[in-house]
Amino acid sequence: MWCLLLLTPIVAFAQPYLNEFPFHQQTKYFDFRFKRNSERIKTIARFADGFIGVINRDFFPAGFDYPVRVLVLEDRASFQNCLRQQFSIANPPNFGIFLYQSNLFATYEDSGLGTFAHEIMHPLVERNLKDRPVWAIEGIPTFFEKFYGYWEDDRLTVNWGYQNPWRIEMLGTNLVQLDLKGIIAAMEMPADKIVPLWKAYLNDIAANRNEIMRLPPSAIFQDKEVFQRFVTQYRIPTVKQRL
Repeated sequence: MWCLLLLTPIVAFAQPYLNEFPFHQQTKYFDFRFKRNSERIKTIARFADGFIGVINRDFFPAGFDYPVRVLVLEDRASFQNCLRQQFSIANPPNFGIFLYQSNLFATYEDSGLGTFAHEIMHPLVERNLKDRPVWAIEGIPTFFEKFYGYWEDDRLTVNWGYQNPWRIEMLGTNLVQLDLKGIIAAMEMPADKIVPLWKAYLNDIAANRNEIMRLPPSAIFQDKEVFQRFVTQYRIPTVKQRL
């Protein structure tokens, strides 16, 4: 998952290129463009507006230059080819990218709702949390990339705070070798406060590694009943259970 650095030059989004995206869905906060009419895109579009609503309601005012344009390609190969050909990005990411100078988010149908949440958080953090510490630039979007929730009419309810299996897998045995001094420096917190939290964090991951690796992708369900069946089936703790 990427956000493109603010100072990186981006080729301007050419208006004629939109003609290659015959389908269009306008929501309150986003302008979706896509090449085929897929049910997945309808799901993403509904979640997108609901997600901004959750940020506004539960975290901070999510001011931005709405609507954000969203390109949804058919698959990963099409997504990466689009970035190479239209935006001159030589080494495109695997899931999604936010292009600041074009106010545009690009992804593909099966990249997952977690990708959308992570990438959209980058410009929201950049715009609205001016006094953030260094760790928050990537840390806050990462917090929002793993979740489970459900709809109550048009209100989105989300459970956050889950580990992302691919991040734990990527760390492998290096998990216990993470540089605590570097993390403390980035977080600008006294060591005596962060060390106990750090030890508890690593111990919790180690104790629950197998369960973390079995977590399914982030998902939003049609109602609370379906959500409850899902979390029961996969033994996923919810907010009340984690308190």
